[in-house]
Amino acid sequence: MKNLNRKFCLNIMKTLNDFSQIKAANFWVNVSLVSFLLLSACAKIIEQQSNILIPSPTELYYQKYFVQHKDKLDPIEGIWTENVVATLYENNKVVTRETEAERATWVIIKKGKEYVILNRYGEQNKFIASFKSGQKEGTYIYTCFDKQTKENIKAEAKMIQNNLIEMEYDAPESVLKENYHEYLNVDSSQIDQNYEKKNIVLHWQFNWLKILPLNKD
Repeated sequence: MKNLNRKFCLNIMKTLNDFSQIKAANFWVNVSLVSFLLLSACAKIIEQQSNILIPSPTELYYQKYFVQHKDKLDPIEGIWTENVVATLYENNKVVTRETEAERATWVIIKKGKEYVILNRYGEQNKFIASFKSGQKEGTYIYTCFDKQTKENIKAEAKMIQNNLIEMEYDAPESVLKENYHEYLNVDSSQIDQNYEKKNIVLHWQFNWLKILPLNKD
């Protein structure tokens, strides 16, 4: 009986020894495999979260600024998120209508007599845009200058309950040429005496929702 137990123990020890040798031989293989699995998991998490918009340092600064000074701000000042409905018309008939939610984040802050519009990085790198108070209470005049195309936009904006801005206007010609050129191009071979020139219009309807600061009530 003792011999059997001893033989059994020896077999166990031999098995453990063999296992330890195999483990040692494959140590770096195991490390590589574990590293690969961890990296794959991290990559998947990053991919899943790639659509999450992380606030920029400048945006965080303005968040803190608006919260700390909310009692001294004008109603239009703050951080806003932009939503838009774009409707394409051809000779007054709807061709397409697209809705884009949370298209952009804007910072509005007062400078002098106007309210400057900055992107989430605190810049006006493509456009110089601002609001000015309108003649009627709760209305503003929106102006935007495109630095690249030199086009100007002007529209009336309305503020509703201090947390919603609504405005609408036709997109400039450069936007049509860049994004809807297929509707503008005409095959000259198909033009006859009864041809009616296309009237293409892209109409934008915007609403901006305030993120910060929240209403005092």
